[in-house]
Amino acid sequence: MSQACPKLNQYTTDVIAEFIYALREKPQSILRLMEILGETNRTRFRNKILLPLMENGYIEPTIKEVPNSPKQLYRLCKKL
Repeated sequence: MSQACPKLNQYTTDVIAEFIYALREKPQSILRLMEILGETNRTRFRNKILLPLMENGYIEPTIKEVPNSPKQLYRLCKKL
């Protein structure tokens, strides 16, 4: 996954494991995912982490028709 999203290299294996585990349990909000990684800038998180993971097919939004929905959650793709 680090090749798909090089920014994840700065996090420990435990933090990345917690990130993946949270997504495996149930879809998560962007705020919860930011909290897990200790990120505070939503735009930077979206551009540097969330979008690369979506573009490479690792995660997907639950409401694809309305990408900016305030109720948007993210889940792991089935290929993982």
